[in-house]
Amino acid sequence: DDIFDVGIGSGNILGGSGNDVAILKYFDSDTMTIAAISDGIRVSGTQNKLGIEDAWSQDITGVERFRLACKSLDATQVVDLFG
Repeated sequence: DDIFDVGIGSGNILGGSGNDVAILKYFDSDTMTIAAISDGIRVSGTQNKLGIEDAWSQDITGVERFRLACKSLDATQVVDLFG
């Protein structure tokens, strides 16, 4: 039962046993995309947190729920909404 506070930049999150939640509070649909991958999602961006061009991606797997704008969604719902 972990909570991951997801930021901007390259990295990976691997949830474990229990009911894990990833909080995507920095998602910007103008500079980022979300795609489905095996057992999760990939968030890719084109800018760093200073707004400078910088390609990056994060794989978030093994996480049961994603929180975005105070909504709790599963991986399929996140991709349907933003992918």
